[in-house]
Amino acid sequence: MLKRKDQLKKWEESIKSCGTIFDKYALIDSWTYDRFVEARNNYHQVTTRNLQQWALAAAAQFQSESLIFKASAAWVDKFKRRHRIRQRKIVKYVSHKECVTVE
Repeated sequence: MLKRKDQLKKWEESIKSCGTIFDKYALIDSWTYDRFVEARNNYHQVTTRNLQQWALAAAAQFQSESLIFKASAAWVDKFKRRHRIRQRKIVKYVSHKECVTVE
């Protein structure tokens, strides 16, 4: 429901530009998370830099004067917290043979 006429103009502009800024951020977030899940399902290592590159690739289609997206360290930290992603440092590689002998 519109309360003022200027809201109509903003609404038209957001439709022409493929949604509001919040919609675009949500699309960037979901696309990045989908790439993360796909990589983890294929047993690939996922680094912070990978997340940033995927987010920038998703944001490339929305880049404009109204949306300047930077996949900063703070954005990645919030993304990881939002999706409960924990990245741990690998300190020792265990072969399949070692795993079988332990059991």
